[in-house]
Order: sequence, then structure tokens, then C-alpha cells
Amino acid sequence: MSITEKYRKDYTPYPFDIKSIHLDFDFQEEHCDVKSSIEFRRKADAEKSAPLIMNGEELELLSISLDTVILTPSAYRTSDDELVINDVPDKFTLKIENRIYPAKNTTLNGLYQSNHKYCTQCEAEGFRRITYFPDRPDVLTKYSVTIEAESKDYPYLLSNGELTSIETLDNGRHKASWQDPHPKPSYLFALVAGDFDLLEDDYTTRSGRDVALQIFVDKGKLDQCHFAMESLKKSMRWDEQKYGLEYDLNRYMIVAVGDFNMGAMENKGLNIFNTAYVLANDKTATDTDFYGVEAVIGHEYFHNWTGNRVTCQDWFQLSLKEGLTVFREQQFSGDMNSESIQRIDDVKTLRTFQFPEDAGPMAHPIRPDSYIEMNNFYTHTVYIKGAEVIRMIETILGKRTFNQGVRHYLKKHDGQAVTCEDFVVAMEEVSGKDLTNFRHWYSQSGTPVVEVNSIFHEEDATFTLEFEQSCPSTPGQPHKLPFYIPIRLALINADGSEHELVIDSEHTNATFDLNSKKTEVTVFLDSPHQRMRFNTIGETPTPSLLRGFSAPIKLAYDYTPQQRLALISSDSDPYVKWQANQELVKEVVDTLLQCESYSSIDEGLLSDLLASRRAIIADDSIDPAFKALQIELPSLLEISETYAPIPIQKLSELWPHFKKQVAVALLPELSALVEQCEVKLANSALEQSEAAQWRRLLVSSMMLAGASGNQTFFDKANTLYSTHQSMTIKHGMMTLIHHCYTNQSEEIIEHFYTTWQDEDLVIDKWFATQSTLATDDIFERMQALTSHADFNLNNPNKVRSVLLRFAMANPSKFHDESGRGYDLVTRYVVKLNKINPQVAARLCGAFNGWRKLECESRKQMIKKSLEFILAHENTSPDVYEIANKALAD
Repeated sequence: MSITEKYRKDYTPYPFDIKSIHLDFDFQEEHCDVKSSIEFRRKADAEKSAPLIMNGEELELLSISLDTVILTPSAYRTSDDELVINDVPDKFTLKIENRIYPAKNTTLNGLYQSNHKYCTQCEAEGFRRITYFPDRPDVLTKYSVTIEAESKDYPYLLSNGELTSIETLDNGRHKASWQDPHPKPSYLFALVAGDFDLLEDDYTTRSGRDVALQIFVDKGKLDQCHFAMESLKKSMRWDEQKYGLEYDLNRYMIVAVGDFNMGAMENKGLNIFNTAYVLANDKTATDTDFYGVEAVIGHEYFHNWTGNRVTCQDWFQLSLKEGLTVFREQQFSGDMNSESIQRIDDVKTLRTFQFPEDAGPMAHPIRPDSYIEMNNFYTHTVYIKGAEVIRMIETILGKRTFNQGVRHYLKKHDGQAVTCEDFVVAMEEVSGKDLTNFRHWYSQSGTPVVEVNSIFHEEDATFTLEFEQSCPSTPGQPHKLPFYIPIRLALINADGSEHELVIDSEHTNATFDLNSKKTEVTVFLDSPHQRMRFNTIGETPTPSLLRGFSAPIKLAYDYTPQQRLALISSDSDPYVKWQANQELVKEVVDTLLQCESYSSIDEGLLSDLLASRRAIIADDSIDPAFKALQIELPSLLEISETYAPIPIQKLSELWPHFKKQVAVALLPELSALVEQCEVKLANSALEQSEAAQWRRLLVSSMMLAGASGNQTFFDKANTLYSTHQSMTIKHGMMTLIHHCYTNQSEEIIEHFYTTWQDEDLVIDKWFATQSTLATDDIFERMQALTSHADFNLNNPNKVRSVLLRFAMANPSKFHDESGRGYDLVTRYVVKLNKINPQVAARLCGAFNGWRKLECESRKQMIKKSLEFILAHENTSPDVYEIANKALAD
């Protein structure tokens, strides 16, 4: 297959409308025969000579007929990825018969087999692996589908929309017919054939319609999908209440499969999920898993409107549906659980994964200008930064106007394939605001930096904040226009109260929005240098900046340690409190990096950090989950990504010593906190949500205490593991013992595996715990893991839990000075390239940040790895794009 780059500027509409498509699937033992009947109409403004061009990959063509004429090979031409018919009338029906081999399809795109079941994944461009069709998001049509298969092996035959008939055949086979009343693009097509356990329920919409809800899971897993069903009903109710959006079919189906490249897929009425985001009960899933199930169930359901009813004109507009839906998912998760915890967790994800993406070779705007392989652009930039862009629009317009704008956008474009520009225009139409400058977020890559300086004038009781914004150059974009950046802020008095703000408009050159209490203002930056001046300030205040993380930027302000401690103890904004705590850690690490030895750290360096954590631990007014966030130390990955260049050798050496000294200093407080958590969790009347918060605090406390190496906490971890049934605690204690008491962990590692060896998702946790171990024998351990009977290179979940976790979450050993970490990843990128290019490209992405490393020898080793990957025979477009961009200057 040729490797070509596609450009957004080259978009042209498809010259034909498709009135309808009917698909027949005939499943045989080793293949599936697919028949399609497609009604074409040339568009009035299309060229009369425009040929019919349809996509197709890995298809065995059996026959083509145009209306009633069977076409001979001279009437058309095929290539590796296209079918072209030059001479077609303005109106015609095309019938195609082709054969595919789902069992051989290890890419998991198109129609494939997973654990003796057939299922599909068509986003972004998988439908072309099923049959010839214009496989692009702006071609919408109505689908009808008939599926025929063996009754015994495949009792359930499912597709999009409504079931219209079931027929039992005489030969031990049966067929089912489905009709989707809503026009959709091919990427939303879905088909499933297999034998499942089925959980059924129903939901009554606010207009009184009854919707049948069905979740299909592997045999024996029915007890693990009740939470998913409750999450679905919560999602449906929330979308009605929050946005006035009601489900539009009579049936909603979810199918969980074990082999899936993504988390889930929003196919109209038939969502196909990775089992990781459906199966969950107290014995097999952690609290984090439960949150994940709820969030992803919500995300895919919310796509029914933001993605399905209104879809993308082309794949460059992917953030149109994904950024908006991730934002809605984050709102939902915050409403269902804790808004502040959700916000901070979202920020941590953005900083750990998207900020490095913005600073690396794959940097791209949330609406990219070009791509080689679309699967590579399902990125943190498109999803997570895209959600932040939507959040900024809500901040600019206000929640009520924003919600009206979403409803206006959906009503205006219902049944259409549109662009990011259409969404912004809808917001302007409702609000009356000009968002011209804000559009730079859609066209520019990179993470803006805002430096803030303050000036207090005692003589006239004024306080001025000066803002200077900039953005580093990124590939193809050396110079940036100013971004439109909303920054929420308050001024904190010495007593911890928020100052009532009086803004000096004459000396302020930024627009702003003062809240109703006059204690918080949102400043809208749109030029390189701006300022805000506040009057009637009697003493130097502490600025509380970027409240709620109101923009995806890096903000720099020279806080004193006393100001940070004041923010941690007194600020009402959870993000600012958490951020101030993170900066205390960073300040200590900055100082330690200048030291020659890390084995003995001067406790004076830690005084502010320890004081803040002791105060947090002692404060019973803080809810347990937020307390857990505040006492946790960032991971080595999180802290390393704050440096450029990254001194990975020094960080890897100092990090365990730093964690140990903090833990040793806090042992008395941590011991008391663990005891408090145990007492709380012993209360059988504790509500589930509150119990989850106390479990998070217990595990966080134990993980920090375990870093001390104190034998008491080894014994405590073993006791907790043995006495608690919750997977949150069992997995947490297993991880603690394996990482902090490695030489004593063999027994618990073996017990964990023996107990849950029949639960794939639990074994994934077992794999991940071991692949992130930062010990000298990790490469021997990785050899054992990749040779384990439960490891399967064809299964993305297993690859993620072993290889991707090693490459992405074990930085000290991935970047081992021997180069063995690079060699391991390189070897498996090449292997996976032949099996599943999409997963191979994800793994190859671990090399993207190599130019930010401080060490020249490591950089040269990664460069050689990338060159080796590119030189390998039959490198896929997926892997080629990642490796080639990583090497580009």
C-alpha cells in the first residue's frame, strides 16, 4: 500500500449521494461473503464525467453489476485500496459481491473474529475492509442489513437500528434483518454475531418512550455488567436533564469484546466496547475501573447526538465530535462523583500526556492540517486538549448560554456532516460574541506559556498583574498568533479570605468578567502583553491564578514558599491548592538535581513540603479523596515531563531516595492516617461513594509509607491484602509489596495470579504491576512476561498492560543507560507492525520525546532504533508516520 499524505485544504465533496445501502452477510466456516446493493445519485453540482471511486482493502472481489449489467474487468479497475468505474450514469444501483476472511484479520479493523465471535470496528477507515464503499464521514445514507450464520454457534445476530425480522432456516442456520432509520456514515456501521450472556433492562425517556437496554457479554460474566447498565441509565437521564437530549431509537445495545484496539465505539444503537469498560464488580475491579466504566459508557452514549446525529465532514474535524464529547463525559463524571477530583485528574492526564505531545514531533492542532494514517490522530491533543477548548468556550459564554449553543448547533445541523467552524459559528449565533481570535486554538499547535508578574504600590493601594503570553515553535509552525486565553483569578488576603475586587479599568488593557460576588475575575488575554490593575489593596495579596485550570497553558508566577503554603491551606479553589502542592515538590527536585549525591537529603529542603502534608493529614475537614491527591507524590513520569531537557539519569537516581526520605519523615502521620482509614472502612453502613474515597486515601497513604522500606508496612500491606475483598485494596497492596518490597513479593504475586487467573482484566493488572517495576532485573522479568501463557501479542489489552506500560510508565528502565529498553520496544514494534499496525504505532510513539532528553548517548540509541524501524520491510503507514516524524528535524 502506498504511503501518501492527505491535506485538509484538499477536501472536495463526494460527487454522488447515496439514497440507501443494503448489506447481506453470509458467514461460513472460514470466510464471510458480503453482498451490497447501493443506490447512487450524481449530485447536481458534480462534474458529469466524474468517475465512481470507492475504497476497499483486503477484499476478494467476486462480482459487480451496474443496474442489471454484470461488469467485466475491463469496465473497472481495482488497486490495493480502491475500486474505480469511469463511465457511470447519473442514477444507478451498484451491486457488489466480495469475500473477506475475518479470522485472519489481526488488525482488528473492519470485520474480525474475537473469541469465536464476529464483530466490527469501522472508525476511522475500517468499513473499506468489509466491502467497497466511499468510506468517508461525509457520505451519509440509510443502512439495512441481513445477517446469516449457524444458529448454534451464533445465536445473536446484531446490527444498527431496529430489528425487523428473524428467520429460522432449514439447514441449522438463521438470519436476522436490521434497519437503521437514521442516515449515518460508514464508520458508524456495526455488526456482531456470536453467543453471549445477555443483561436486559429498560429506560423510559422523559417523553414517555420505552427503550430496551441490552448488554451482551462473554458467557459467565453476567455478574460483572450490572454497574455498566446502571451507568447507561444514568447517562441517559443526565443528557436529558443537562442538555435536553433524548435517545432516538427503541433499542440500545452494548457488546463487550476482549480484542479491541480502542476503549469503545459509538456505532448507532450498537456500541461495541472493550471488555475493560463494561465488566466490573467489587471482586474484579478497582474503584478506578468503576469510574472508567461509568465515564466510557457515558462518553459513547453522549456520542449519539454529538457525533452520530451530527457528524464530521472529514477526519480533520475529529475533535468536533471527540473534544465536545470528552467535555460532556468530564461534566457527567464530575456530576456523578466529585467535580474537583475529576478536574484535577483531567489536568494530570493533560499535562502528563498531551503537553509532551504538543512539545514533540507529532505536535498538531486539535484540527490537524494533514495526516498519513488517520488512526495516528486519535490523540490526547484531539481528545483531551479538544475538551479543554470546549471548556474555554463555556467559560467565555457562561454555562447557560453554552448549553443553549450546543442545542442550537445540534438542531441546526441534525443529520449533517459538518466542521469545527460550524460549531463555533453556532456558539456565536447564540451568544452574539465574536470568537474570531479564539479560532487560533483550532489552527495552532503547541502549549501557550503565560508569565505573570505582579507589582504592589503601597502609596496608592493598587496591585497590578502583568501577563505575557508566548508559544514555542512546533513542526510547521515556527511563529504563533496570540491565543485567546481565559484566566480565572482571585486575590487572597493574609487571613486567607478572598479580596473583593475593584478593577481600575483605566489601567487595565484586557477584557474581563467579574463574578457576582466580586471576588473572582476571568481575564481574557488576546495579545502578547496585557495587564490588570486592582484598586483599594491595603497589603500585598497572593494571586490565586488559573483557577479551575481555566485554560490548557503553562503558567509561571514566582510564588514564595509562604505564598504556596497559604494557597494550600486557605484557597477555596481545589485546583490551585493542588497545584501549589505540586510546585513544592518541583522546587525540592530542582534543588536536588544540583546535588552530587542523593542518598542523604537535607531535611531542611523538605521542610515546606513536609509541613504542607502534615497539615493536610491533620485536617479532618478535607474529604478523603482530595486528601489522597494532596499527599500523593507525582510519579517519575509526571515530574520528568516538567523538564526540558529531561535529566532522566539524575531523576531516576534521586527519585527513590526522595520518596523514601519523605515517607520516613511522615511515618507517624501516615500510620495514624492508615488506622483512621481502617476504622472508617470497617463501618458497614458507609455509602459506596464514601467508601471509595476512604479506599483511595488508604491506598495512597500505604503507597507513600511503603516507600520508606519500613517492615511494619510490609506486614500491614499483607494484612490488608488478606482481610479486604475490595480489588482496589488487593491490587494496591500487591503493587505496593512488589514495588517497595520486591525481594519479599514472590508469594503475593503468585497468590494474586492463582486467584484471578481466569479473569483476563485482572491478569492485565498483574502484568502491568510487574512491567512497571524499576529494578535491575526488569529485562529478565519482561522476557518472562512476554513469554507467559496468558500474554498474547494479538490482544491489544495484553500489549498495553505489558509493553506499553513498560514504555510509557517505567521511564527509568525504558531509558536504561544500556539501551535495552529501547531494543525491547523496537523489537516489538517490528513484530506488531505485521500483526496490528495501529497498536505498533502506539508503541512506537514511546520514542516521540527523544529529542528532549539531556543525554546525547540515549538520543543516539533512540535515533538508531527509529532508523531500524523505518528500514524494516513492509513498514505500515501507521508506524512509518510516527517513526518518520520522530526523526524529522
